[in-house]
Amino acid sequence: MLPEIDKYKGKSPDKGSIKKMNLLAKDYAVLLKRYSKVVTEGKDLDSVIKVPELGLTEAPKCSQLLSSLKDDLRCATTIFMEDFIGSGGVECLLEVLRVCQARQNDTKAPKGRYQQTMQKKISSSQYDCLLCLKYTVQNPKSVIRVTDDAHGLSSICSCFMSTSPKSRILALQLLVRVLEISSRGHALILEALTAIRVLFGEPVRFKFLVGLLQSSIASPPAFQTAALKFLNTLLKTSPRPADRIRLQCELEEAGLDINALETELRARCVPCTDSVWAEIEVWRKSYLDMEHVTGGKHNLETENELS
Repeated sequence: MLPEIDKYKGKSPDKGSIKKMNLLAKDYAVLLKRYSKVVTEGKDLDSVIKVPELGLTEAPKCSQLLSSLKDDLRCATTIFMEDFIGSGGVECLLEVLRVCQARQNDTKAPKGRYQQTMQKKISSSQYDCLLCLKYTVQNPKSVIRVTDDAHGLSSICSCFMSTSPKSRILALQLLVRVLEISSRGHALILEALTAIRVLFGEPVRFKFLVGLLQSSIASPPAFQTAALKFLNTLLKTSPRPADRIRLQCELEEAGLDINALETELRARCVPCTDSVWAEIEVWRKSYLDMEHVTGGKHNLETENELS
């Protein structure tokens, strides 16, 4: 059991009662940084570490720490959130996310039941890490920390490759938040997607994401809603119509077919009240037809010449 701290008090979102935070915000940052270092050195994510400077005889395991942090961030007060951000907590979460991904993609790891158990733990920690980030980016200062981190957005984009649909959805929601808050978000996310394409050997950007989106087996409507919302927001934040058209073409080259997706959803009897239909409608209404745009421009130029 983690020691409770009286410094922060927040209301529980479930019962409305006063909840004590489990640790100081800065202590979370210290422990997260220590765990990312331990894993980088080749040890397990849930290795027992000693942190005498925090007054703990034995630190909680990383999975316990993330679970505790997740609960604290969910009902965090402004002062707790500010302290966590100021202590570098967002960067520490991104670093833990990176080491989780490195472990998941480690082809040299021994096979067997133990490794399967560890992969499940890592996948669970990745999900908790993303959920913690989702809570933190409700504060715009956290979004700045994510965009300023050299590999922050590429780490989040890498979660598209996760075996957990829930982690994929969280990653997409995080990217939408970045696009909504940061003026640099659009360009930086495209850069991150380019890095992911190279890292995972995609022939074009968005190939894996679109493949999941169009898949009727691998993707529940919740994922398809999140993916479409991300793509719609990415297109919406394009600086110019020409950039938007290029992105549309790139997505179609990657295999995006809204008509086929709609047919598949109807075949699966997805309720008309599901949010995925609203996102499809947004796509259709905001779609820029290249011939229509260039034709309109040509007509306008002709009218100007005649006048």
